[in-house]
Amino acid sequence: KNGSIVWTSDGTGSISQGNTLTPTYTANAADAGKTVILTMTITSTNTCNPNYATATYLVNVDPLPLAATNGSGNICANKSITLNNGAATAQYGSILWTEDGAGTITTGINTLQPTYVADLGDGGKTVNLTMTVTSTNSCSPNKATAVFPVVVNPVPMASITGTTTVTQ
Repeated sequence: KNGSIVWTSDGTGSISQGNTLTPTYTANAADAGKTVILTMTITSTNTCNPNYATATYLVNVDPLPLAATNGSGNICANKSITLNNGAATAQYGSILWTEDGAGTITTGINTLQPTYVADLGDGGKTVNLTMTVTSTNSCSPNKATAVFPVVVNPVPMASITGTTTVTQ
């Protein structure tokens, strides 16, 4: 070895083992979706001119999946709710909705606008609709989740018990 090696990058991440032929680049969130250029500069300690050489290596930094919900819902136990456009956002992955209620997600389980049909057993409870976004790029199997709470109001119930005799 007649020289030194130094790695630099135009990204916001960090380089470890930057004075070897096998450095490690750790991307920062700001690098997501970009191509980071790693530049290796070798400087010679001999009398050759020029006394340095450079080489570049390109690193495509895939973004992690994103999931977000905005707001909440309010329905009756015998009704349904469909999330409006903008109530949920997802990026960089596939969508899957789940719920923790007695009802069912009937349509849109893999979209931004699922429909939940409440069961009478949901009355008086908050049902959480959870969106899980699973990365479909090289970051797989990373996941991101977001919750859309739905308050399910009970349906009014009336009952009569016993008998009454009315005399005139």
